[in-house]
Amino acid sequence: MNENLILKIENLCVKTETQKNFFKNSKVDVAETFLQQEIIKNFSLELKKGSITGIFSPTGSGKTTLLNCIAGIPQKNHNISGQIELAENTVISYAFQDYRLLNNCTVLQNLMIPLENIKDISLTTKKNEALSLLQKIKLESKQNIKAAFLSGGEKQRISLARALLYPSELLLLDEPFNALSEDVKKSVLGVVKEQLNSRSAIIISHDKNDLDFLCNSVIRM
Repeated sequence: MNENLILKIENLCVKTETQKNFFKNSKVDVAETFLQQEIIKNFSLELKKGSITGIFSPTGSGKTTLLNCIAGIPQKNHNISGQIELAENTVISYAFQDYRLLNNCTVLQNLMIPLENIKDISLTTKKNEALSLLQKIKLESKQNIKAAFLSGGEKQRISLARALLYPSELLLLDEPFNALSEDVKKSVLGVVKEQLNSRSAIIISHDKNDLDFLCNSVIRM
């Protein structure tokens, strides 16, 4: 792979396979077949180091499946072909569309737990960075509130902050603004743009204006 690239995808194809049973009647044979649905077809992408690419397309077009493939998350009942290659030692952080917060932990704990195993950064530095980012996204007052008691928009901001805080070479952001009001989104977009400085990222959104603001390039899937 070219040394200037952090990610290269060639001819990625993803199909789902579902087993169906068709009963002729209640007493005779059962016919079994497998139904396939194509989610991603011949998708290719080259992402340069330090570049931010946006992927824009309607819901249900395979964008989340794409990010899961890049992150190496197993896909149940998915047949995957093609090639995904990451630069050596690439660390990925991922802001999931469904947030994936620990509901019984506080906001600050949700941000700190992923950082616990990073030995070359002191606990004090980690906490200060987390609190600073909470202040920027206007959730500092919620630091000791359990995630279960947050609104959808607040959970999304915490999920996004967690991904931004984690030291990584590649950020994957899956619809990171869809639960935010327009006023909140405007301020969060500015924070994200600042945090993305010199990092590589793939951002998925159905709002092309957000992608145009954040990304070096935008492709339609």
